[in-house]
Order: sequence, then C-alpha cells, then structure tokens
Amino acid sequence: SDLTSEAGQRRFVRRLKQLFATPGLNSLPALADYARYLTVTLAHCRFVEKHFPAENARASANGADFHCKPNSVRELFPIIHQLYVLRSWGVKGDFAEFGCFKGYSSSMLSFACQQLGIAMHIFDSFEGLPPSEGSGYQAGQYAGSLDEVRENVTRFGAIGAVQFHKGFFSDTFRSWRPPPLMCLWMDVDLEVSSRDLMGIADRVDPRGTLFSHECSADIFRNGEIRSDPAPDNPIAPMLSRFDELGRSLTGRFVSGYTGAFWPREGGTPVLDTAVLFDLLSPSATA
Repeated sequence: SDLTSEAGQRRFVRRLKQLFATPGLNSLPALADYARYLTVTLAHCRFVEKHFPAENARASANGADFHCKPNSVRELFPIIHQLYVLRSWGVKGDFAEFGCFKGYSSSMLSFACQQLGIAMHIFDSFEGLPPSEGSGYQAGQYAGSLDEVRENVTRFGAIGAVQFHKGFFSDTFRSWRPPPLMCLWMDVDLEVSSRDLMGIADRVDPRGTLFSHECSADIFRNGEIRSDPAPDNPIAPMLSRFDELGRSLTGRFVSGYTGAFWPREGGTPVLDTAVLFDLLSPSATA
C-alpha cells in the first residue's frame, strides 16, 4: 500500500485488522508485539487521562493555564504510535519533549518510551513561559516546578525513561548539544521559544518526525504547509529552519491543536488519526 496517502493507509489498516483477527497469524511475534504495544500504551493513556490532576492550584479559574490537561489522547497517541513506527523502521535516536507544563503529556509519552527502550528528554524552564513582545501570553504562565513535574511523572508515567533539562531553551542550547533524536514533541506556545529550540533541528534524524501544538487544520494544504510568522506561532520558525537544512517539511493535521511534520524527501509519514483510531477499535487488537 501507498502509506503516504490516506487511502493507502486505510487499505493497509484493513489488512492489518484481518491479520489481528486470524488465529495462528495474530500470534506471530511482529503482530503480537505491535498489538501488545497498542493495547498497553492506550490503556495507560486512558489511566492518565482519568487520574492526572485536572486543575492548577496556582492559577485563577479563568486563567489560560488553570486546566492541567492541555492535550487530548487523540492528540498524543499518534506520537506514541509514531515512536513504534520509527523504531520498527530502524530510525535511531532519543525522544524529546519541549514544554511539559505539569507533566500530563510527559506521563503518557514516557511510558511509551519505556516500553520501547527509548530515552526521553524533557526540556522546560519549569518557571513558565518567557517574555514575548506582542504575544497574547504572559511571562510565567504554564509553570510547573521541576519537583512537581518529577512527582507527577513518577506517579503517572515512567520516570526511569526520563532526563530533565531545566532552563529556557536559549540558555540550555547555548553550550550543550542534545543527542541524536528520532522524534520531538513541542508545546511551546511562542515563536521565540520555537526559534530558540530549532538550533537543535540538525539533531533530528532525516527520517524522523516532529509534532507541535498550536496547529490548525487549515495550515495543511495538499502536502504544503502555510503558516505566517507571529509572536504566538511556533510553526513558522520550524518550517524556516528545516528549509535552511535542505529538509523542507510536509505533514498533516492530527487533532485538536496538534500537527505532525516530517521531511518531504525521506521522512516517515504519520498515520492519519482517524485511520489510527479505527485500528485501535476494540475488535482490532483484542
């Protein structure tokens, strides 16, 4: 099947569901390992979704950062699935999360990394957003202390898979280079934060994948991505940096405010979200 198109992905998933339902074939190691990963990680995501603290005691009830669950499972599980795909295709490297707030997404993603033996790096100031002229956000919003996030990931995720890196990105990457990365997830809100972290873009494997919050469906148009620079837009600096590297990005909308990006030439496509959740239906992997 053509895995770059939605139609090709649907044909592939239909065949895969048939294999999952066929005794004798569904016990083959490749199929059983994949089914187990999907089942276990989705169950963990549902656990985190249900039990993670819902409210930020340090914010006002009408504040943008009052709710501690800023992303849905439908946004985050495609990242978890893509980690398996990248690993199965032999893509090397670690996983990085930029901007973790209270550790909600970290708790889901670290568990997936633990299942796959992938090291996860969490980069955050742990003091909230930096100042940004012209932004609709306030400096210090979305703050979760390192101790608080560490405690949450210990209780709801897999702390053993995680290394924390405290500091604003502009400081962290001034004299330190991260290891090679297979994938990254950024929920950084601001153009300036995206620009600061894109200094490490060349550490992402050419077959790797990037996921970002602050996306809308209308920026993805027939394989092209259109996103104009703005103080509250972290997408434009990412597109610009990968153009500079000669690895122009294509991508697709995931769900909510999340999009997926990969190099147009040689990148690893992300499964369409509706197709992925069709695969995750109870009859598929049970």
